Amino acid sequence: MLNEAGSEIFVLSDFDEATFMEKWFCFGSMGAAGLVLILFLIDLVMGFPFGGSGLIDIFGLITAGIVFFLGFDAFRDLN
Repeated sequence: MLNEAGSEIFVLSDFDEATFMEKWFCFGSMGAAGLVLILFLIDLVMGFPFGGSGLIDIFGLITAGIVFFLGFDAFRDLN
């Protein structure tokens, strides 16, 4: 938003909307990582839905855990 002199001013409502959206991005990334984590865990134990390759399941679990942690850490930074 610009004032009469043409310089940019800070509007609190714009910041609130951006923070709200960023929190939902964090929730979305944690949810997607949690779903992938559960799927790879089920595949590691039961061999379904991806065919049960143990090495790929372990790397999938590690990767999903890292993405979940990054989403959680970003959420903590927003508070």
